Amino acid sequence: MRRCVEIQVKGLRLWGTFHQPSTRQGSLQSSETDAEKTGILLFNSGFLPRSAQGDLLAHLADKIAAAGFPAFRFDLPGLGDSEGDLPEDAVTFVRSVERGVLGPYASALAAKLVRVHGLEKIIVGGLCGGGITALYGAVISKGSRIGGVLMLDPIFNLVQVQESQLQKKSRASRWKESWLIRMKAVYEELRISILSQRLSAPLQKIYSRMKAARNSHRPTGARPLSQSLPKEANLKLIRNFERLMTTRLPMLVINAQDPRRAGDSFDYLEYILRNDRGRVDCRKIEGTNHSFLEGNGPKAVQEVTDEWLKANFAASLSPRPQSVKETARGKTMEMALSIE
Repeated sequence: MRRCVEIQVKGLRLWGTFHQPSTRQGSLQSSETDAEKTGILLFNSGFLPRSAQGDLLAHLADKIAAAGFPAFRFDLPGLGDSEGDLPEDAVTFVRSVERGVLGPYASALAAKLVRVHGLEKIIVGGLCGGGITALYGAVISKGSRIGGVLMLDPIFNLVQVQESQLQKKSRASRWKESWLIRMKAVYEELRISILSQRLSAPLQKIYSRMKAARNSHRPTGARPLSQSLPKEANLKLIRNFERLMTTRLPMLVINAQDPRRAGDSFDYLEYILRNDRGRVDCRKIEGTNHSFLEGNGPKAVQEVTDEWLKANFAASLSPRPQSVKETARGKTMEMALSIE
């Protein structure tokens, strides 16, 4: 059963839909009571309402509730039915999501849902930008008892906007560009002139010695993050993803394998998980698009999510020995990290 709910967060009224868990025979029969203590909170993707394109999140929340977990879908500030202001243009909004501007709202909303509905923990997630906001909210959470993160086809590179040809460059930028071209030409002429003289050999020896001395003082450790990724990579998102991994928080990342996106050659998840996978479960769904609407996308997302929830949260909520409660996993529920 669905019903609309309203939560006051940071002075704004946020509207959402509550999918009450099913207690029908056959739905997690041995863990129904425990499963109801773990909620799932899903966020918007882009400018779309909380149902997402093709009602993907609405159907996913129905499936989650049928398995015995309380599910919530909320419109973030300025989107759908919720109060709040949005930037005047889409690019500014997307960039704000990439920087985690909505993360504090996600964290505060999760904390209120836990308190109001008497939950032990709550999993936050969403499609694309909704998943990104969920991750930022989990990083800064303290006392909200966030127990996991679900990301559907997250994008780890920044939005690229080409400068309009109608936008004329300023006089200063044109002068700087011209000056750089001239300096490059002068340098090339000087280099050719030196190489053509007898002084070229001694100068080459001096240059080689200087280069060797400089290289000997360079650090031999790992290269900086920015030198190992494409220039359009969202370094802030990647750093916070890695920081959250250190808490051993369960995370599910589902990516769409759309053959039309074959040009996206760089595998960000492979890079992030190169040393330690933590508790990150990565799945790929073949033959679907970014919105998971084509092919078997909707059903596959539901099945993978259902499997992950039951494996990580249904059984683990039953009474456990004291020694298990002292593990790092238990401590992460109250851990707060700063977004960098």
